[in-house]
Order: sequence, then C-alpha cells, then structure tokens
Amino acid sequence: MKSSAFLLTLLSPFNPTTSFVVHSSRRRYKSNISSTSPSSFPFSVLSSPPSTFCSERRRTNLNSCKDDDLPQPKTIDASLVKAAKIKLEWEVSEEMNSKPALDLSFREKKGDELFLSEQAFVARDTLTTKNTKEEEEEHLEEVEKERWEDGHVWFETCAELRQLGILPSNTETDKDDYSMCIIESVPQLLRLDTNMVLNTTQLLLSYGFDLSSISSSSSKTFLSILTYPPDSIQYAIESFLKNMMAAPSASFVLAVCKTNPELLLSGIQGGIQELTVKNALGKASDAMYSANQKVAVDSANVLKEIRAKNTKNM
Repeated sequence: MKSSAFLLTLLSPFNPTTSFVVHSSRRRYKSNISSTSPSSFPFSVLSSPPSTFCSERRRTNLNSCKDDDLPQPKTIDASLVKAAKIKLEWEVSEEMNSKPALDLSFREKKGDELFLSEQAFVARDTLTTKNTKEEEEEHLEEVEKERWEDGHVWFETCAELRQLGILPSNTETDKDDYSMCIIESVPQLLRLDTNMVLNTTQLLLSYGFDLSSISSSSSKTFLSILTYPPDSIQYAIESFLKNMMAAPSASFVLAVCKTNPELLLSGIQGGIQELTVKNALGKASDAMYSANQKVAVDSANVLKEIRAKNTKNM
C-alpha cells in the first residue's frame, strides 16, 4: 500500500507555473488549509497549535507603532508581482480538494453531459445568492491584494522575521536590499500572510532547525519551506517521510532533515501530493458508492413495477 501510494503521488505532478492566484492567500490560510489536523500526528514537539505561536506577540509589535513611524517599503517591480501570483503546491492542492466529485449515477444525464454531485449545485446556489457580508469580504480581499502588491505585507513579514533574528538588522538600506533579494529568490513571500510565515518559522525553530543559513548561499531551500503552512511541514516529517524512509520514529526523520533541508522540502511536496491523491480517491469512492445506491434503488423500483403488472394481468 505504501509503495502504491508513493507511485500515485508521482503520477499526480503539479504544474504551478501555469496557474495564478484568484483569491487572497490570507483568506485561504484563515480557512482550513488541510484536512489533516497537526494534533492527530503521533509525534509533536509543539506545546500549542501553530496558529497560536505569533498572534499575541504580533499584535503587540505591529500595533505598538504607527505606519508613519516605520520606513515605507520600496516599489515592487511588475515582474515580481506577476511571479508572486504563481500558485504554490499547497494552494493548487487546496483548490483541487475543494472541487466537488462527479455524479456517476447518470440517472439525470442529458446528452453527453456529466452532472456534478449535489455538493456542486449547493455551492452554485450559494454563489448566486451573495449577501452584504460576502460583498464586504470581497472588498477586504481586494484591499489586501493592493497591500501585498504595494509591498506592505512583505514589509510586515520582514519586520517580524527581524524580531525573531531570522533576518539581519543592519542599516535601512542594507535591509531593503536584502529583503528584495529574498523576494527575487522566492517571490510568493511577497503576498503570503505574515501570520502563516511566522507560524512556519516558529515551527521550524521549535523543531531545532538552524535558520541562520537563510543569510547564506543555501538560503533558497529554507525560504521555499517558509512558503508552506505549518501542517504541511508536520505531515512531511511525522507521516510522509517517516513512511517512505521506514524510519523507526519521527525524531529520526527530523535529525536527517536537519542535515539535509532539501529532503524536508521534497517531503513537504510529496506529502501534499499524497494527501491530494487520497482525497481524490476518497471522492471517487464516495461517488461510486452513491452511484451504486441509486442504481440499486432504481432496479428495485423497476422490479416492483414489473411484479405489479404481472399481478394485475393474472
């Protein structure tokens, strides 16, 4: 089963270079990122859920000073904004997981058209009956989009990473140049929610990773890892890599990943693909079960009609 699951993950590659962000990743992160809860894993060094890492400290730091007291971010080049819109693996996976399954019963099939499940029609009806609250959320989403395209979201993220000692705190010019180098290396950090990046950073620190390498030549690996939600990292260490390596414990996997961060990055991507395939297979199984139920009901009704006719003719 493990080998087959691994083969399925290889057969389900992502192509993030052709997809672009439609909705703000801030809103996506505040919703449910993954169907797998970190608390369900057998090994965890966390004393509290990742979402509680930075919320209180961030409110204190960011709300204690006005925007006028902080140096303003530099103008972001249009090419970087375009590159930042390219979806990450977990964003592609989240979109795929949210799609409804096909209705395989064919009972209401017309022509060559395949109907979506009832879940799709519910979602469609919901979209067609927008209320004032939803319109307000869309407006806030647009405001957030403008903020990240102006560089304000990344500016806040940089300020918080400097508080953690992850980024250097030299002169303002050096800081600006260094932060722009990071964006050029991993442009998605320009738009990702500050809380998500901080929670991921705190998780890596709690695992014992040395993030000082972010300022070295191997920085791109850790910078790429910072673009993933904390639960994707936990699943990679505590489930996916543990199974693939046939490791005795997640602690063993963690020790190996500390010496080879590229393995952790590969494990994160593989874990996301594994969960996406599992979710797709689960939806297919549910759709098939629903189709079989409908066929059984229809067959029973046909038999009843035949028996009723035979009884009437006798």
